[in-house]
Amino acid sequence: MNKRLENILTERLESIFHNGSCFVSWSELYYWYGTQRITKKDYADLETRFQEIDDNIKRGDKSGGKIKLMCITTTASGITLGGMILFAERTSEYVTAASDSVE
Repeated sequence: MNKRLENILTERLESIFHNGSCFVSWSELYYWYGTQRITKKDYADLETRFQEIDDNIKRGDKSGGKIKLMCITTTASGITLGGMILFAERTSEYVTAASDSVE
């Protein structure tokens, strides 16, 4: 991956700490990693980059533990839109449907 693309990816991963999540499209991932299929190696690389940012920001939990990178994959009706919503394990919250709320 060239330096410009590394910088873009780093900015996206850093935005998780500032905004709680980020979106990366499949086409961006394919372009950045120079592939047509994202492999375990690519996911491991994303996790490693995220951990390096976590170490630099020193944003671990109070016990000094690491924050795990999580993702939700999205698709768009058989076309190549969609991608991954990336977020940190400790920034996620459970959401209940309005019909499940207590009045």
